[in-house]
Amino acid sequence: MSFGEELVTSAKEALAIAEGKLEPPAAFEPISVDVAAIRKAQNLSQSR
Repeated sequence: MSFGEELVTSAKEALAIAEGKLEPPAAFEPISVDVAAIRKAQNLSQSR
């Protein structure tokens, strides 16, 4: 499959997912990051 064909197929799949006709194959859920704790551990203020 060429890059162009792959791109068109991907766009059609994205449209079907957006219209609710197809379930996404996977969902990305980022981990939560405690920024305040990281700053505190590094002895940094919010402005720094």
